[in-house]
Amino acid sequence: MNEEMSFVPLGILESIESLREHVEKITNEEWLGFKERKNRGGAASANTDTIPLLWGKVDTVASQEEHEHMSIFSKYIDEVAGLGITKYGESDIKRAFFARLRAGGKIPRHKDVGTISKKTHRIHVPVVTSPGCVFTVGNELMHIPYGEVWVIDNTDRYHSIENNSNIDRIHLIVDIG
Repeated sequence: MNEEMSFVPLGILESIESLREHVEKITNEEWLGFKERKNRGGAASANTDTIPLLWGKVDTVASQEEHEHMSIFSKYIDEVAGLGITKYGESDIKRAFFARLRAGGKIPRHKDVGTISKKTHRIHVPVVTSPGCVFTVGNELMHIPYGEVWVIDNTDRYHSIENNSNIDRIHLIVDIG
């Protein structure tokens, strides 16, 4: 959904340490196992890996599927969604996933074309990050600190991401609407 600002703060994820402990148990094989997002191509496909938690086929919310890890992460997703609901009012969780941008990886400047972006507020929570990880929307550049919860509105806006560090950056992303 179109926000007034590209970056909208929602607060701090109180359970971030526990979430990080669970995320660190995800194996590299699991990170590489989800191919749907990579197979579609696009700007993010080359340097990112995805763990889908609640996912709809072909960028819709009508055919949601739950990943086997959903039971582990549902309480964190609910906590994130709760912060969004506090700001935006009653909403449903439409999608939730982890996105890993590899060390040194970049997602080049692009615009998202999926319909879900226009119908939801996209909430980001850095679970693993470093100051070298920066998100650019339009002309605004921002590093989102560990555990902070932000809506990032890149709907119809050019954006890019750079991981200028030697660690993989991992965000929990929750779409509500």
